[in-house]
Amino acid sequence: MLGRYLLREVLLPYLVGVLLFVALLTFDLLSSLSGVLLSRGAGAEAIALLVLYRLPWTLSLALPLGLVFAVLVGLARLVRHSELKAAYAAGVPPLALLKPLLLLSLLVNLLNLFNLAEFRPKA
Repeated sequence: MLGRYLLREVLLPYLVGVLLFVALLTFDLLSSLSGVLLSRGAGAEAIALLVLYRLPWTLSLALPLGLVFAVLVGLARLVRHSELKAAYAAGVPPLALLKPLLLLSLLVNLLNLFNLAEFRPKA
């Protein structure tokens, strides 16, 4: 039950973090290529296709970075509200709090491995 609560605290910042990193990396790509795109008269379809083909590479960076961001934000909120102190005082071992985060990191790693093995070579 405590594991589900911890995952609930981390999943929303994870999604926000992944979207944030995808947006930042996409804006970086578009800003660095804006001169070339404008000089060649690339339309919106070509730019969207470029972003779509670059998405697997972007996700390969954003998935793990989003997890680090989410764990930091989620655990900082628990520390700020003294919920970790309360859990330790109730006798919850620290490893019990780490287990759901380790399982989430394993799932993110498997998703990233699938992305790197299947989608990135095709893009």
